[in-house]
Amino acid sequence: MGSVYAQSDEAIAKMLAGRIKQRRLELNLTQEAVAEEAGISRSAYQSLELHGTGKITSLIGVLRALNALDEFEQLVPDRPHSPIAILKAQGQKRLRASQEKVGVMEIPGSRFSGLSRIKVPNNKSNTNEDSDW
Repeated sequence: MGSVYAQSDEAIAKMLAGRIKQRRLELNLTQEAVAEEAGISRSAYQSLELHGTGKITSLIGVLRALNALDEFEQLVPDRPHSPIAILKAQGQKRLRASQEKVGVMEIPGSRFSGLSRIKVPNNKSNTNEDSDW
């Protein structure tokens, strides 16, 4: 059927709905039976099966009723991170704001309450006007 990325969200939803209907028919179950087992109304089930619309909790209930919940795990698998990747990510995580001191300049008549101050470079050791902040 081609790449799913080339399809619209609605087309993917209808494809998923068709697969749910196919699974229900393979198990020889009525819409009423699946809806009851899923804990939703028949109209909610029909909306899910015919149009691919509904709540995600309804979808989970239907997959459970169709004994297909394990296939949901394949839809969005848990991707554990390696211990090294976790340590690297923690090394990049900010724990607190920096204590770097910079000068502050008031902007007279600023209409932005609380934003009337801007940081200006501290030129203690650098007199070059084109220096980075």
